[in-house]
Amino acid sequence: MSDNAGAKDQPDRHDVGTFVPVVPFLSPRDSVDLGPAGSLVQARDRERAVRLAGRPAVSRDRRVGLGCALVIVAGVLVALAVPHLAEVSVVGPLLLMTAGLAALVAVVVVCGRYQLGVVEADLSRQITRERAAACELDALRSLGWTVLHDRLVPGTEHRVAHVLAGPAGLIVATVVPVVGQLRMQGKALMTGGDISLEDWFATRWWEANQIEVAMGKRLKTWQWTGPTYPVALFPGEESTGLRMSLPNRSPAWFPLAHAEVSIRPTARVRQWATSLPAPLGRLASAQLAAALEAACLPAGTRD
Repeated sequence: MSDNAGAKDQPDRHDVGTFVPVVPFLSPRDSVDLGPAGSLVQARDRERAVRLAGRPAVSRDRRVGLGCALVIVAGVLVALAVPHLAEVSVVGPLLLMTAGLAALVAVVVVCGRYQLGVVEADLSRQITRERAAACELDALRSLGWTVLHDRLVPGTEHRVAHVLAGPAGLIVATVVPVVGQLRMQGKALMTGGDISLEDWFATRWWEANQIEVAMGKRLKTWQWTGPTYPVALFPGEESTGLRMSLPNRSPAWFPLAHAEVSIRPTARVRQWATSLPAPLGRLASAQLAAALEAACLPAGTRD
Protein backbone atom coordinates (compact mmCIF):
# COMPACT_ATOMS: atom_id res chain seq x y z
CA MET A 1 0.00 0.00 0.00
CA SER A 2 2.82 2.34 0.82
CA ASP A 3 4.34 1.76 -2.62
CA ASN A 4 1.06 2.56 -4.29
CA ALA A 5 0.65 5.66 -2.17
CA GLY A 6 4.13 6.77 -3.12
CA ALA A 7 3.36 6.16 -6.78
CA LYS A 8 0.31 8.39 -6.52
CA ASP A 9 2.41 11.21 -5.10
CA GLN A 10 4.74 11.07 -8.10
CA PRO A 11 3.80 13.31 -11.03
CA ASP A 12 2.61 11.64 -14.19
CA ARG A 13 5.70 11.58 -16.42
CA HIS A 14 3.46 11.44 -19.49
CA ASP A 15 1.69 14.67 -18.66
CA VAL A 16 3.16 17.17 -21.09
CA GLY A 17 1.76 20.09 -19.12
CA THR A 18 3.95 19.14 -16.16
CA PHE A 19 7.09 19.99 -18.13
CA VAL A 20 6.00 23.31 -19.65
CA PRO A 21 8.62 25.89 -18.61
CA VAL A 22 7.52 28.78 -16.46
CA VAL A 23 7.70 31.94 -18.56
CA PRO A 24 7.91 35.22 -16.65
CA PHE A 25 5.50 37.97 -17.63
CA LEU A 26 7.02 40.57 -19.89
CA SER A 27 5.35 43.80 -20.88
CA PRO A 28 4.56 43.50 -24.61
CA ARG A 29 5.59 47.06 -25.43
CA ASP A 30 7.00 50.28 -24.06
CA SER A 31 4.59 52.68 -25.75
CA VAL A 32 5.64 56.17 -26.69
CA ASP A 33 3.74 58.87 -28.57
CA LEU A 34 5.71 59.66 -31.73
CA GLY A 35 3.12 61.92 -33.34
CA PRO A 36 1.21 61.35 -36.58
CA ALA A 37 2.24 58.12 -38.34
CA GLY A 38 5.05 57.67 -35.80
CA SER A 39 4.90 53.88 -35.76
CA LEU A 40 4.87 53.85 -39.58
CA VAL A 41 8.06 55.90 -39.56
CA GLN A 42 9.58 53.35 -37.20
CA ALA A 43 8.46 50.52 -39.47
CA ARG A 44 9.97 52.27 -42.48
CA ASP A 45 13.26 52.80 -40.66
CA ARG A 46 13.38 49.13 -39.68
CA GLU A 47 12.59 48.06 -43.23
CA ARG A 48 15.38 50.31 -44.52
CA ALA A 49 17.81 48.83 -41.97
CA VAL A 50 16.93 45.32 -43.12
CA ARG A 51 17.37 46.30 -46.76
CA LEU A 52 20.73 47.95 -46.13
CA ALA A 53 21.92 44.99 -44.07
CA GLY A 54 21.12 42.63 -46.94
CA ARG A 55 22.73 44.83 -49.58
CA PRO A 56 26.09 43.53 -50.84
CA ALA A 57 29.26 45.54 -50.29
CA VAL A 58 30.22 48.03 -52.97
CA SER A 59 33.11 45.87 -54.10
CA ARG A 60 30.78 42.89 -54.60
CA ASP A 61 27.77 44.63 -56.09
CA ARG A 62 27.43 43.84 -59.79
CA ARG A 63 25.46 47.03 -60.34
CA VAL A 64 28.39 49.12 -59.19
CA GLY A 65 30.76 47.16 -61.41
CA LEU A 66 28.50 47.58 -64.42
CA GLY A 67 28.11 51.29 -63.70
CA CYS A 68 31.88 51.75 -63.52
CA ALA A 69 32.33 49.87 -66.78
CA LEU A 70 29.78 52.10 -68.50
CA VAL A 71 31.50 55.22 -67.17
CA ILE A 72 34.81 53.98 -68.58
CA VAL A 73 33.14 53.32 -71.92
CA ALA A 74 31.68 56.82 -71.86
CA GLY A 75 35.13 58.28 -71.15
CA VAL A 76 36.69 56.36 -74.03
CA LEU A 77 33.96 57.55 -76.39
CA VAL A 78 34.52 61.15 -75.34
CA ALA A 79 38.25 60.77 -75.95
CA LEU A 80 37.55 59.34 -79.40
CA ALA A 81 35.10 62.13 -80.19
CA VAL A 82 37.41 65.03 -79.36
CA PRO A 83 39.62 64.74 -82.52
CA HIS A 84 36.53 64.71 -84.75
CA LEU A 85 34.92 67.82 -83.26
CA ALA A 86 37.08 70.13 -85.40
CA GLU A 87 35.98 68.29 -88.55
CA VAL A 88 32.74 68.76 -90.41
CA SER A 89 31.52 65.29 -89.59
CA VAL A 90 28.78 63.57 -87.66
CA VAL A 91 31.23 61.18 -86.06
CA GLY A 92 32.12 63.47 -83.17
CA PRO A 93 28.56 64.38 -82.16
CA LEU A 94 27.47 60.77 -82.56
CA LEU A 95 30.24 59.55 -80.27
CA LEU A 96 29.35 62.22 -77.70
CA MET A 97 25.69 61.21 -77.81
CA THR A 98 26.64 57.58 -77.27
CA ALA A 99 28.91 58.56 -74.39
CA GLY A 100 26.10 60.55 -72.77
CA LEU A 101 23.73 57.61 -73.13
CA ALA A 102 26.26 55.27 -71.53
CA ALA A 103 26.74 57.67 -68.62
CA LEU A 104 22.97 57.95 -68.14
CA VAL A 105 22.57 54.17 -68.09
CA ALA A 106 25.41 53.96 -65.56
CA VAL A 107 23.59 56.39 -63.24
CA VAL A 108 20.33 54.43 -63.53
CA VAL A 109 22.08 51.13 -62.81
CA VAL A 110 23.93 52.43 -59.76
CA CYS A 111 20.86 54.24 -58.40
CA GLY A 112 19.11 50.88 -58.26
CA ARG A 113 21.39 50.07 -55.34
CA TYR A 114 20.12 53.04 -53.32
CA GLN A 115 16.44 53.31 -54.28
CA LEU A 116 13.66 52.65 -51.77
CA GLY A 117 12.19 49.19 -51.54
CA VAL A 118 8.53 48.56 -52.35
CA VAL A 119 7.52 48.41 -48.69
CA GLU A 120 9.44 51.59 -47.87
CA ALA A 121 7.81 53.44 -50.76
CA ASP A 122 4.32 52.32 -49.70
CA LEU A 123 4.98 53.36 -46.10
CA SER A 124 6.31 56.74 -47.23
CA ARG A 125 3.15 57.42 -49.23
CA GLN A 126 0.91 56.44 -46.32
CA ILE A 127 2.95 58.57 -43.91
CA THR A 128 2.49 61.58 -46.17
CA ARG A 129 -1.28 61.00 -46.38
CA GLU A 130 -1.69 60.55 -42.62
CA ARG A 131 0.35 63.64 -41.80
CA ALA A 132 -1.75 65.70 -44.20
CA ALA A 133 -4.89 64.39 -42.50
CA ALA A 134 -3.39 65.14 -39.07
CA CYS A 135 -2.90 68.79 -40.04
CA GLU A 136 -6.60 69.06 -40.90
CA LEU A 137 -7.74 67.23 -37.77
CA ASP A 138 -5.47 69.15 -35.40
CA ALA A 139 -7.42 72.32 -36.23
CA LEU A 140 -10.34 70.80 -34.28
CA ARG A 141 -8.44 71.17 -31.00
CA SER A 142 -9.53 74.79 -30.74
CA LEU A 143 -13.16 73.66 -31.03
CA GLY A 144 -13.13 71.40 -27.99
CA TRP A 145 -11.84 68.21 -29.59
CA THR A 146 -9.00 66.00 -28.34
CA VAL A 147 -7.08 64.59 -31.30
CA LEU A 148 -4.90 61.50 -30.89
CA HIS A 149 -2.71 60.12 -33.65
CA ASP A 150 -1.15 56.69 -34.22
CA ARG A 151 -2.97 54.71 -31.54
CA LEU A 152 -3.81 51.09 -30.78
CA VAL A 153 -7.25 49.54 -30.61
CA PRO A 154 -7.76 48.72 -26.90
CA GLY A 155 -6.48 45.29 -25.94
CA THR A 156 -4.85 44.62 -29.33
CA GLU A 157 -1.79 45.45 -31.40
CA HIS A 158 -4.02 46.75 -34.20
CA ARG A 159 -3.22 50.32 -35.16
CA VAL A 160 -5.57 53.18 -36.02
CA ALA A 161 -4.34 56.40 -37.60
CA HIS A 162 -6.50 58.98 -35.78
CA VAL A 163 -9.01 58.89 -32.93
CA LEU A 164 -10.86 61.95 -31.66
CA ALA A 165 -13.06 62.76 -28.68
CA GLY A 166 -15.23 65.84 -28.56
CA PRO A 167 -18.71 67.31 -28.26
CA ALA A 168 -20.11 64.91 -30.89
CA GLY A 169 -18.63 61.77 -29.31
CA LEU A 170 -15.84 59.69 -30.83
CA ILE A 171 -14.43 59.71 -34.36
CA VAL A 172 -12.13 57.01 -35.74
CA ALA A 173 -10.51 58.40 -38.90
CA THR A 174 -8.42 56.45 -41.41
CA VAL A 175 -6.98 57.54 -44.75
CA VAL A 176 -7.96 55.39 -47.72
CA PRO A 177 -4.62 53.85 -48.82
CA VAL A 178 -5.25 54.30 -52.55
CA VAL A 179 -5.35 57.10 -55.05
CA GLY A 180 -7.61 57.44 -58.05
CA GLN A 181 -11.33 57.28 -58.55
CA LEU A 182 -13.60 55.15 -56.40
CA ARG A 183 -16.57 53.48 -58.04
CA MET A 184 -19.38 51.10 -57.23
CA GLN A 185 -19.46 47.71 -58.96
CA GLY A 186 -22.66 46.07 -57.90
CA LYS A 187 -22.59 46.32 -54.10
CA ALA A 188 -18.80 46.42 -53.91
CA LEU A 189 -16.72 49.59 -53.68
CA MET A 190 -13.77 49.41 -56.05
CA THR A 191 -10.70 51.51 -56.80
CA GLY A 192 -9.67 52.56 -60.28
CA GLY A 193 -7.32 49.59 -60.31
CA ASP A 194 -10.18 47.13 -59.76
CA ILE A 195 -9.21 46.49 -56.14
CA SER A 196 -12.13 45.75 -53.82
CA LEU A 197 -12.29 47.78 -50.60
CA GLU A 198 -14.94 45.64 -48.92
CA ASP A 199 -12.53 44.08 -46.39
CA TRP A 200 -10.90 47.44 -45.78
CA PHE A 201 -14.21 49.06 -44.86
CA ALA A 202 -15.22 46.08 -42.72
CA THR A 203 -12.01 46.54 -40.75
CA ARG A 204 -12.81 50.23 -40.19
CA TRP A 205 -16.20 49.31 -38.77
CA TRP A 206 -14.60 46.66 -36.53
CA GLU A 207 -12.13 49.25 -35.18
CA ALA A 208 -14.89 51.68 -34.27
CA ASN A 209 -16.92 48.92 -32.64
CA GLN A 210 -13.97 47.68 -30.57
CA ILE A 211 -13.17 51.19 -29.35
CA GLU A 212 -16.82 51.84 -28.46
CA VAL A 213 -17.03 48.60 -26.45
CA ALA A 214 -13.80 49.41 -24.59
CA MET A 215 -15.03 52.92 -23.81
CA GLY A 216 -18.30 51.49 -22.50
CA LYS A 217 -16.32 49.44 -19.98
CA ARG A 218 -14.35 52.48 -18.86
CA LEU A 219 -17.35 54.79 -18.64
CA LYS A 220 -19.70 52.53 -16.68
CA THR A 221 -21.17 55.44 -14.74
CA TRP A 222 -22.22 56.99 -18.05
CA GLN A 223 -23.58 53.78 -19.55
CA TRP A 224 -21.72 54.87 -22.66
CA THR A 225 -23.32 53.69 -25.90
CA GLY A 226 -21.75 56.11 -28.36
CA PRO A 227 -21.90 57.72 -30.76
CA THR A 228 -18.69 56.51 -32.40
CA TYR A 229 -18.25 57.57 -36.02
CA PRO A 230 -15.89 55.70 -38.34
CA VAL A 231 -14.79 57.88 -41.23
CA ALA A 232 -12.65 57.12 -44.27
CA LEU A 233 -10.59 60.08 -45.44
CA PHE A 234 -10.14 60.19 -49.18
CA PRO A 235 -7.20 62.32 -50.46
CA GLY A 236 -9.28 64.32 -52.92
CA GLU A 237 -12.86 65.18 -53.72
CA GLU A 238 -15.54 62.50 -53.71
CA SER A 239 -15.37 60.40 -56.83
CA THR A 240 -17.96 61.08 -59.48
CA GLY A 241 -20.56 58.34 -59.66
CA LEU A 242 -20.05 57.07 -56.11
CA ARG A 243 -23.39 56.93 -54.33
CA MET A 244 -24.50 56.42 -50.75
CA SER A 245 -24.89 52.69 -50.16
CA LEU A 246 -27.33 53.05 -47.24
CA PRO A 247 -29.83 55.74 -48.30
CA ASN A 248 -32.53 54.62 -45.88
CA ARG A 249 -30.38 54.23 -42.77
CA SER A 250 -27.68 56.85 -43.15
CA PRO A 251 -28.36 60.00 -41.12
CA ALA A 252 -28.52 63.35 -42.84
CA TRP A 253 -24.99 64.25 -41.76
CA PHE A 254 -23.60 61.30 -43.74
CA PRO A 255 -23.58 62.82 -47.23
CA LEU A 256 -21.57 59.87 -48.50
CA ALA A 257 -21.16 56.48 -46.87
CA HIS A 258 -20.25 52.88 -47.58
CA ALA A 259 -20.77 49.92 -45.25
CA GLU A 260 -21.87 52.40 -42.55
CA VAL A 261 -18.55 54.23 -42.80
CA SER A 262 -18.65 57.87 -43.83
CA ILE A 263 -16.36 58.89 -46.70
CA ARG A 264 -15.04 62.43 -46.61
CA PRO A 265 -12.30 64.32 -48.47
CA THR A 266 -9.36 65.02 -46.17
CA ALA A 267 -9.67 68.76 -46.80
CA ARG A 268 -13.32 68.77 -45.64
CA VAL A 269 -13.14 66.58 -42.56
CA ARG A 270 -13.22 69.59 -40.22
CA GLN A 271 -16.49 70.84 -41.67
CA TRP A 272 -17.96 67.34 -41.40
CA ALA A 273 -16.90 66.91 -37.76
CA THR A 274 -18.32 70.27 -36.69
CA SER A 275 -21.62 69.54 -38.47
CA LEU A 276 -22.31 66.47 -36.33
CA PRO A 277 -24.83 66.71 -33.45
CA ALA A 278 -22.96 67.74 -30.28
CA PRO A 279 -24.76 66.33 -27.22
CA LEU A 280 -21.74 66.43 -24.88
CA GLY A 281 -20.77 69.43 -22.79
CA ARG A 282 -17.26 70.61 -22.02
CA LEU A 283 -16.83 68.50 -18.87
CA ALA A 284 -18.24 65.37 -20.47
CA SER A 285 -15.98 65.86 -23.50
CA ALA A 286 -12.95 66.15 -21.21
CA GLN A 287 -13.86 62.96 -19.34
CA LEU A 288 -14.43 61.15 -22.62
CA ALA A 289 -11.04 62.33 -23.92
CA ALA A 290 -9.25 61.17 -20.76
CA ALA A 291 -10.83 57.73 -21.03
CA LEU A 292 -9.96 57.50 -24.72
CA GLU A 293 -6.33 58.42 -24.12
CA ALA A 294 -6.04 55.77 -21.41
CA ALA A 295 -7.73 53.11 -23.56
CA CYS A 296 -5.94 53.73 -26.86
CA LEU A 297 -2.22 53.54 -26.15
CA PRO A 298 0.36 55.01 -28.56
CA ALA A 299 1.42 52.62 -31.30
CA GLY A 300 5.05 53.81 -31.26
CA THR A 301 7.62 51.89 -29.25
CA ARG A 302 10.73 53.02 -27.44
CA ASP A 303 13.76 51.67 -29.32
